[in-house]
Amino acid sequence: RTVQVLDEAAETLRDETLRQLVESMAVGIAAMDLEVTATHREQVVAARRRAEHASASQSVLALGGLLAMLTNAPSSEAAGLALRALHAEPEPLPDRWSLPRPALLQIICTLVFTERDDEALPLVDRLLHEARTSPSVVSAAAAHRAVVALQRGDLLGAEADARSSLETPGRVAPALFRMFNRAITAQAFIEQGLLD
Repeated sequence: RTVQVLDEAAETLRDETLRQLVESMAVGIAAMDLEVTATHREQVVAARRRAEHASASQSVLALGGLLAMLTNAPSSEAAGLALRALHAEPEPLPDRWSLPRPALLQIICTLVFTERDDEALPLVDRLLHEARTSPSVVSAAAAHRAVVALQRGDLLGAEADARSSLETPGRVAPALFRMFNRAITAQAFIEQGLLD
C-alpha cells in the first residue's frame, strides 16, 4: 500500500526533483518485498538503468546501488554506485523536510552489505546524529552499525547496538528493524555461546 501511495503522490508532483525523490522512495520500498517487486518489476529495472547514466542524480545513484546489491550484482558494482552517490551533489529538498536524505540510508545499506565498513560507519554515525527524533531512522542506523560490528567479530558491540534500538524508552521502531535487530542480538548471543 505504501508503494501505491507514493506512486500516486509522485504522479501529482510538478517539481521534477521532488517527483524523482518520491519515485525512488517507492522503488526502494518495492525492492524490499518480493511480492511487491514482482508487480513493480518495470519500475525497478528502469531505476537500475537510470543509475548507469553519467549524469545520474544522488538519489538515482543511491537507489541504483541498493538495487544492484539486492539483485546480487557484483558487490564492487553496487558499492561503486553507492560511493558515486555519496560524492554526488544532493538534490534540493523541500523546506519542511525534517529527516535525513532518503539516499543516505540507501547508501549506508549498500555499503554495509557490500562490506565497505570504513566508508559506512562515518555515515551511520552522521545518520544517528541527524535523526535523533525519528525512531525508524535511528533503528535503521543502529541495525546497520550492529551488522558491521557482527561482520568484524565485535559481538558485544553488535548486541549493544541492536538492543539499544529495541530498548530505548519512547522509541518504537518499525517492525522490519525490530525483527532485524532481534536477529542480530540472537546471532551475537549464539556466537558468544549464550544460546544454542
